[in-house]
Amino acid sequence: MRGPFRPGAPRGGRDPRGIGGPSDAVRLARARGEVLVEFYTRPGCHLCDDARATVTATTERTGARVVEIDITSDEGLVRRFGEDVPVVFVDGRPHAKWFVDGAKLEADIERARSPRRRDRDHE
Repeated sequence: MRGPFRPGAPRGGRDPRGIGGPSDAVRLARARGEVLVEFYTRPGCHLCDDARATVTATTERTGARVVEIDITSDEGLVRRFGEDVPVVFVDGRPHAKWFVDGAKLEADIERARSPRRRDRDHE
């Protein structure tokens, strides 16, 4: 299935583990004026391998910072994502699950750079 996240997905820069508030990595990136792309994967995932090429090329082109997180390193992430990887967040907001479109990822990165959006997120 291609499309939006299931109900209850984190919004507004929330920690994807469901702890609440922006993750430390998102807060740090925002403080540095960077856009953070969080790429959740697991070993042996062929969709993750396909998406990695798109995420890498797009973040290199846009200058966004990417962090790849292996969900098997944290039981909470395994419970949260299960087989629903890869998952991509841009500036703490859900972007994609299973398939990554480079043009849409680039648009979300540029949107995250928007001063108006950043100001609204800090209110």
